[in-house]
Amino acid sequence: MTQHHASKASEVSLRNRRIRILHEGHEYFLVDRGQVSSSRVITILKRAEQEEEQGAGAVRVLTDIGDCVAVANWSKGRVRMEPGHESLGPVFREIVERYLEEFRVGKQTENTKRYYFLSRDGLPLYTLSGSQPAGLTVLVFSSEEAAEQTLSELREEGPARIEAVGDLTDFLAARATEGLAGALLDGRDPIYFCADENGVPGYLRVALNEDRGDLEYSLLGPDGLWGTYDGEQELTPGDDQDLFDEYMLERLGDLPFLGHGERTRYQTLAKGDAPDRPAVIELGEDLGTAGRPFCPIFHDPDQAQTFLEDHGLEGYRLIPVKDLMELAREMSGDDCMLLLQPGGHRAASGALWQSGDRLILDSFSGFWQTRDGRRFIHE
Repeated sequence: MTQHHASKASEVSLRNRRIRILHEGHEYFLVDRGQVSSSRVITILKRAEQEEEQGAGAVRVLTDIGDCVAVANWSKGRVRMEPGHESLGPVFREIVERYLEEFRVGKQTENTKRYYFLSRDGLPLYTLSGSQPAGLTVLVFSSEEAAEQTLSELREEGPARIEAVGDLTDFLAARATEGLAGALLDGRDPIYFCADENGVPGYLRVALNEDRGDLEYSLLGPDGLWGTYDGEQELTPGDDQDLFDEYMLERLGDLPFLGHGERTRYQTLAKGDAPDRPAVIELGEDLGTAGRPFCPIFHDPDQAQTFLEDHGLEGYRLIPVKDLMELAREMSGDDCMLLLQPGGHRAASGALWQSGDRLILDSFSGFWQTRDGRRFIHE
């Protein structure tokens, strides 16, 4: 089932955004460094022009725009001014606050198509989408009516509201900076973060043409409209798994996998000719198994059905896993991998293997171990 949540304030990653600021004849730069040590960090630099700014007391920063001095740092909602620049505190607090609001909704740009997003407590909602299994996906809408339809489905999860996107390109760039893996337009069309051969970020939309039954690809233009992508321009997909995992860990919490609990009940597949024996599946190079056989286990029966349908597997049924540790030992003896919800979203999936009397889980939040198949402890 699709889940919707709120998100906080590469190559393709825009992790370090830079904005030029002119103030009283001097040149400053706001640098958004993204998430650093569990806190969002924004630094304000001033181009080093005057001798007194290049003295021993100044915090010097060598950047690709030349020699700069640090003026201020923002983190955890507070601005800290460097010595000698305290008088600029009120000005830069206002600049940071304005930047953060633009970061949240996208800077206001005239003559662009209007889009919308859903927010809770001012934070954009995201979803777990099968089209973006590597990370979380932000929800965007091409009309208020489309946003209202999804909003009505979320009433029971708490108050949320519809907000206008200032500029979709800027809004998506900010989400890439945060660590989201992509976007979903109108609950239907995935939008992939990518970059061209020059490293310029782009946004590729994939839509199903229901009349022809094929997929259509289009790139987001500066006017907010989608132009046909014919494949001639080489695009590199955003693929910063560490960043995706950091963001999922921040938003979902420190847990082995989404859906875990000590009372979680696992199921596996059995074939008709061996109705009580866990099945071993071979799918060649699919699912990153390098051709090795594996035994799938599921904590979500719907994902099991999706797995069977996606791979055209027939004649299987779900049976309960009575003892996860015993199943792991049995599969280890057969040199068979144990995969949790193969093909599912990374936040709810993982790979398991036996190590002595422990079972090790490799998940989005790192490595976990269990000795009883129920309680997982971080490695």
